[in-house]
Amino acid sequence: MTTGIETRTIPLDQLYVHPFNPRQDVDHNEIEALARSIQVGGVIHNLAGYADPTRDAIGIVDGGRRLRALQHLAHTDGAITEVEVKVTEDELTALSWAGAANVTHRPLHPADEIRAYRDQDRAGISRSQIASAFGCSQSHVRRRLKLAALPDRALDLLKANKINLDAAKALTVGNDSTLQKAVIDAIEQGEIRHVYQIREALNPKSVLSTDRRAVFVGLDAYQAEGGAITEDLFEENAYLHNEDLLNRLFAAKLETKTEQIRKDEGWSWATHIDDTYLPYDMHSCMDRLHPENVELPEADQADLTELESAYHWELSDEDREKLTNLRNRTRGDFDEADIAGGGVFVLVNGQGALCVERAFRKQNKEQKTTKSGTKGSGNSKPALPQNALDDLNRIALATQQAALIAKHELLLDILGWQIENGARAWKRPLGVTLDQPTLRPEKDSNCHIDARLEAVENEDWDAEFTLDALKAFQDKGKKHRNAIIAAGLARTLVPTTANKTGEVIAELAPPDIRKYWTPDADNYFGRLRADLLPAIWAELLDLEDNDERLAEFTKLKRKEKAAELGALFSDASVQEAHGLSRDQIARIDKWLPPEMATS
Repeated sequence: MTTGIETRTIPLDQLYVHPFNPRQDVDHNEIEALARSIQVGGVIHNLAGYADPTRDAIGIVDGGRRLRALQHLAHTDGAITEVEVKVTEDELTALSWAGAANVTHRPLHPADEIRAYRDQDRAGISRSQIASAFGCSQSHVRRRLKLAALPDRALDLLKANKINLDAAKALTVGNDSTLQKAVIDAIEQGEIRHVYQIREALNPKSVLSTDRRAVFVGLDAYQAEGGAITEDLFEENAYLHNEDLLNRLFAAKLETKTEQIRKDEGWSWATHIDDTYLPYDMHSCMDRLHPENVELPEADQADLTELESAYHWELSDEDREKLTNLRNRTRGDFDEADIAGGGVFVLVNGQGALCVERAFRKQNKEQKTTKSGTKGSGNSKPALPQNALDDLNRIALATQQAALIAKHELLLDILGWQIENGARAWKRPLGVTLDQPTLRPEKDSNCHIDARLEAVENEDWDAEFTLDALKAFQDKGKKHRNAIIAAGLARTLVPTTANKTGEVIAELAPPDIRKYWTPDADNYFGRLRADLLPAIWAELLDLEDNDERLAEFTKLKRKEKAAELGALFSDASVQEAHGLSRDQIARIDKWLPPEMATS
């Protein structure tokens, strides 16, 4: 016997569920089902208890559901009054038992996990000890503890599967408890259903830190002027609560930067604009000025040609810097007369970066005719008819496409960027639309959608395809790019019943349905016709038609049958109570509804 640990036979009325036990809330129907299983097969494994010096009774740290089932049996027929318990007087040992049980038994619901970690954290247990006891990483404990400050009503909604973890995380974004309570009320009443609605409701009139104005101004500068923010505990974002202040700081910084560019570069004028692009009507009556191209020395031109022929990811940082410098040298400078009479437009793009549109010269009165007319002639007739302009645009597009044909890797990079960023239709570089069928089932208990599929479901209104944006994507490497393209294309797979496409795909890439989904009372058995449930029970337990256990199961109500079957799939203690063999458990782990198995 291990020192400090002994097995005792203890009356049920001297046992209670200890606070270390994470399973503080249980479903009454599951307890009744477990009680029937124990009544047939007995208790296979001993309960584990802690002789807490603050209590006279023994607190059960592993086996809380079994204890409740035994107490239910004692209350209904009095057949069982005591049970064997493995007892320790050491707190850390008891804590390790409580955590280890959850590694081997039915996984804790996230709400129970949050409460368990919270209670142990408040009791002074270190996060490393909690992680060790529960068989998880410290980062996982840290993420769960970020949700520990949520009110119990929110955790109750999570436990009842009325909100998911993303919604629970969203409820932490906000400092107003009264507003948080109102949002929870709205969730319970069905008025708020989506994560983004929760965030918006908790932060009305707030600006996200990824907004171009916030990026351009900077959080430090905003806070230095007295601006209030709320940080998102789970996202690398914050909410800025004083939009008027942010607008003033944005306008002042943009004006200062514009004047600085005018002075540093010597332009006659510089105009800042509030939009993310240069509107056509602001420069349609101006002459566009261009720098005088410079011819590089032969050796530099050879270097430029070589660098431009290489793929972007093949270049070192030094090579990229050299390429940028060589390209800038070829563009040359504006001549002094253009600078003296010309100007620039300064703006902030959708990513919050300062951009300068160089350079333009305002026309004199004689030149102010329509853009397509001859300057100074007074002729308002377009130089070319529209169909001719369309032809020129088609030729330009065809030649650009021809240039891309040989750039296989570049095209894959562009496609990967487009999928990852979910750019809006009018901002996509490629005219490729990837339709995404609905995946999340209506009853989504015990269902886990692969995170890689959910990662490509984004749609970013502000995503802009720029050289810097593409470079940032390329820097993530070909492995990341290929993974994004694979996930994006896989996400477009459509359900097929009218032909054999689905069979061919399944043969080439066999799906592992049970890896992501487990049948339970809510998502399958409770929706199946009641008369079909006994046959499944008999199949899984290898029961003959005259077996008493099958007769007992058949007498149960539909909801009870569904609960029994669900527990058989997800609760190791129920499987033990039925004395299932390894082969039977393995068959349960692979079992699929016939509607799936034959599809």
